[in-house]
Amino acid sequence: MDRDEIIECAKALVPWHYDFEIVEGVRTHSLNDPEDPNHTMILALDPQRIVPIFKRLYPEGLAGKDVLDIGCNAGGYCFLAAELGARSAVGFDIRQHWLNQAALIHRTKYPELKNVAFKIGDAKTALKDFGSVDIVIFNGIFYHLPDPVGVLLQACDVARETIFVNTMTSDNIPENCLVPKIESKTQLLSGVDGLSWIPGGPAVMRIILRHAGFERFEVNFHARGLDDKGRGRMEVIGRR
Repeated sequence: MDRDEIIECAKALVPWHYDFEIVEGVRTHSLNDPEDPNHTMILALDPQRIVPIFKRLYPEGLAGKDVLDIGCNAGGYCFLAAELGARSAVGFDIRQHWLNQAALIHRTKYPELKNVAFKIGDAKTALKDFGSVDIVIFNGIFYHLPDPVGVLLQACDVARETIFVNTMTSDNIPENCLVPKIESKTQLLSGVDGLSWIPGGPAVMRIILRHAGFERFEVNFHARGLDDKGRGRMEVIGRR
């Protein structure tokens, strides 16, 4: 495809959450319609943010490592893990919309990567199909699940070495607690069950990951007060 064809294909797949440079000078998030509230509520996320984290944890690269991205959206972390030498990088998501974006990005931006694959799947039931991998990415999914602790423990069982957990947090409860949240079942950046839970902060994740056998625990960041509802964001890393 030429430049114009790629842009038109990307426009047909709006809205975009992952912000790729689809062709020189054009980023996918810029294609979202600023007049559509369903688009403007989706913030831009540059998948490149994970590269320095991978390099810090694995300074020799990801050669020989198998990576699983649960709730992979448009697959950005899988493509970057593969570029860093991962033996395999598999992502799954419950929404076909995001996987269609991943297919376009794979075809146009990373056609040389043969060690990347994507599947549709529900984290509540799909993890049993993946055996074990070295690295599990569990980003942006904990706070969309009706049983987030149970699903996270399944993800921990899959991870031989490292697990990343990135989630919304609540500033209104103690760090070691969870608070229920009712959300849309149909919005693209929501879950599909309606009921979900938000953690108070890293303390609750430390308990869960230590229980699952991750003796090393790191808070990559914990940002508070990101909106007027008292919500924040955290990312933690567990390592065996």
